[in-house]
Amino acid sequence: MKYDSILEKRIMLLKKGLGVLDFINKWIIRRAVVAIITENKISF
Repeated sequence: MKYDSILEKRIMLLKKGLGVLDFINKWIIRRAVVAIITENKISF
């Protein structure tokens, strides 16, 4: 029982961590896309 609960907690933490990483990656991609679009608007 104890082992299962520890495993569940670790899985939950892992999922939370992956969720945060996914959010950061999406934010970085969005910022990069915005930067590329604005640079293109300035250069053209």
